[in-house]
Amino acid sequence: MAGTPTVTTITMSNGNAVVNFTYSGGASTDILYLERANSFATTGEQKVVRRVTRGSLTSITDYTISNSGARYWYRIRSTNSDGTGTIYSDYVSVDTVCQNIVTLAPYDSPATTTNLDVVQSRSGKKGRETQLMEFAGRKRPVSEVGMMRSQTVSLAWWVETTQEVYNIEKLLLDNDFWFRDNYGRSFHGSCADVDVSDYIGGYNMSATLTEIDGEGIN
Repeated sequence: MAGTPTVTTITMSNGNAVVNFTYSGGASTDILYLERANSFATTGEQKVVRRVTRGSLTSITDYTISNSGARYWYRIRSTNSDGTGTIYSDYVSVDTVCQNIVTLAPYDSPATTTNLDVVQSRSGKKGRETQLMEFAGRKRPVSEVGMMRSQTVSLAWWVETTQEVYNIEKLLLDNDFWFRDNYGRSFHGSCADVDVSDYIGGYNMSATLTEIDGEGIN
């Protein structure tokens, strides 16, 4: 079996959640998965936001938490280096304070965040795979729902320099990324197009970000 993690305290630092824990038994090569759930989530809806090697760590920082004013729950799952011998800690909650923090980060480096300081507009959409069917003898259609869920967010923001345009285009278009805002959104995403409008003194940029399957890997 892997070692046993015990979450002791969770503190907020610069908009990030620092999860402190103790660890008994196991080896330094054990793998730790930091899992986060919304306060209304049910079993199976938690999301892995970090994956790290145990080493001598006593804390793991979540750089993807939404500073929305909501409550979130964390637990640590530990395994042997080969993925066997799973052990779970208990859940511990943390309350956030609503802050104007909107960030993008490379998927494989969530600590390397880019702050979008001047977000002009933002709108989101969530969906679930649903098919309506009609049957003889029924006056209304029936629905069949599937496992697939979708989430998108459309953003428009302002930057002042060409270098900022280059940096954000590269971040959004070259690979996957982590997105979070202060309205409860936090996801592993992908982007197909970035629009840029030129103005005196800067640029208006906009894009639609789509949540894709995937969890924290480092």
